Amino acid sequence: MSFFSISGNTFKWLMALWPPFWFTGIRYEYVSDDFREIRVGMALRFYNKNIHGLQYGGNLFSMTDACHGIMLFRNLGPAYNVLDKSAQIEFVRPGKGKVVLECTITDDDIADIKQKTANGDKYFKEFTVHVKDLEGEIVASVVKTVYIRQKRSK
Repeated sequence: MSFFSISGNTFKWLMALWPPFWFTGIRYEYVSDDFREIRVGMALRFYNKNIHGLQYGGNLFSMTDACHGIMLFRNLGPAYNVLDKSAQIEFVRPGKGKVVLECTITDDDIADIKQKTANGDKYFKEFTVHVKDLEGEIVASVVKTVYIRQKRSK
């Protein structure tokens, strides 16, 4: 079994076993089989609160960590290097309960990346995502920059 052959549901369950998410409350709730949509949730629990009783900012940031890299790597295939380059987070309002992150990539995103990397050039693609509470209010806004380049022939 390879990463390129597993279903979205299988990947979701594998992420539940990933040690960096243990005791954070972060759960992959949905991964589409084409890896174009991912929804991540995090309930507020006694073990992931900050000193004010709110969602811990580091966990809010961790929710966004791998989503676009995973989706792009799966959709572009093993001929590409896809790595997170940088991220910037803005905390907009306190997370007082469960929060949710929804990430998507489109056909236009894939076409843009393939066009910009066609000559072996590296490309830095930016994605803006929002962690929201259950009322749809933005708790945190994150700009992720992903490094993408076709692997060089050996």
